[in-house]
Amino acid sequence: MRLITTAMMWLCVAATAILSVGSTSAQPPGFSADPASVRAGSYEIDPLHTRVTWTTSHFGMSRYSGQLVDLSGRLEVNPSDLTQSILSVTIPMDKGGVFQPDLDKRLLTEFFDAAKYPTATFSSTSIERVSDREVRVAGNLTLKGVTKPVMFVGVFNGSGIHPVSKRFTIGFNGETTIKRSDFGVTALVPAIGDEVRLALEAEFRLPG
Repeated sequence: MRLITTAMMWLCVAATAILSVGSTSAQPPGFSADPASVRAGSYEIDPLHTRVTWTTSHFGMSRYSGQLVDLSGRLEVNPSDLTQSILSVTIPMDKGGVFQPDLDKRLLTEFFDAAKYPTATFSSTSIERVSDREVRVAGNLTLKGVTKPVMFVGVFNGSGIHPVSKRFTIGFNGETTIKRSDFGVTALVPAIGDEVRLALEAEFRLPG
């Protein structure tokens, strides 16, 4: 019993150490998590490190996820007055998916009708600071030919000279939830969930 207790103690110590390492910032030298480090300018999306992950209920038995990738767009940043900042994004509906050919084909046809509606777009109508590192972004999402207002909270992760591209880069993540039926994506509702969680990861860079 003493041996088991000692082993459990060391396992707890090791787990604590691993969690501590995991919580440490992985930002490279020269990057800053201080929003004051952000430069003004017209940023473009880095398509290799920007994506939307969607998650919904699958017949109430699991949470099912897919991704939308190869996004493009711009972020006009005015750090001294965030209300003057503007975000615009274009999302190809035929890129990404769930990475299973049969299901991806159904998504492109039965759900998204990507041949008729190849892209979705988001255009901000307002951006405001809600805390030191958080902003509330409101705008219009157009999906499958339907435009509806959407709001998400974005969290500033850091900024600095990217070690690979050598371009000044800023990174954010955010989250929102939409009802897909509001946008005409009604296939298999409600068996497959109507509410869809959108997790956003984005990097923007100044032109080189």
